[in-house]
Amino acid sequence: ALIPDPTTEEFNQLKENLLDWGCLDTIKVWAGHNIIIDGHNRYQLCQELKLEFKTEALEFDSREDVLAWIIENQLGRRNLTPQQLSYLRGLQYRQEKKAHGGDRKTGEKSIPQNEGLMFTAAKLAKKHGVSRATIERDAKFAEAVDVVAEALPEAKAKILQGTSPLSKGEVIAVAEEV
Repeated sequence: ALIPDPTTEEFNQLKENLLDWGCLDTIKVWAGHNIIIDGHNRYQLCQELKLEFKTEALEFDSREDVLAWIIENQLGRRNLTPQQLSYLRGLQYRQEKKAHGGDRKTGEKSIPQNEGLMFTAAKLAKKHGVSRATIERDAKFAEAVDVVAEALPEAKAKILQGTSPLSKGEVIAVAEEV
């Protein structure tokens, strides 16, 4: 659910590449859990086309570590829409602030007072070359996309592919109404 779906054109290009060259990249799995963390579409197509493929097992201590790796890996891709980038940065922010501990809704914290949301947002802003406010807006957008997707699962792909008529602000407003 974290990985944006490819467009029809991208999926067809992947299929064509696999037919022409075979599966050149390994399919990454979480070691010991047999869960694909990168290469879902390649796996699906290799199964369908009866093509050989290799897997690479990666070690992680927790599900949160796996999610962080998936997000970081996806952010390294070049073919992301602005909406996908925003969504993934927002997810990354939410994951990292959760890792610092504490319950932001109740105000209970298990971290030193000098660390926390501002630190996480500023760190990610520097990393991604955007402002702290952009990271915070990305988190609101990511949360809104997930809320909308719960009610209308098909909407997530349209929003993230940039084919939805809704702006980021409108997605947030719709999520607040759900």
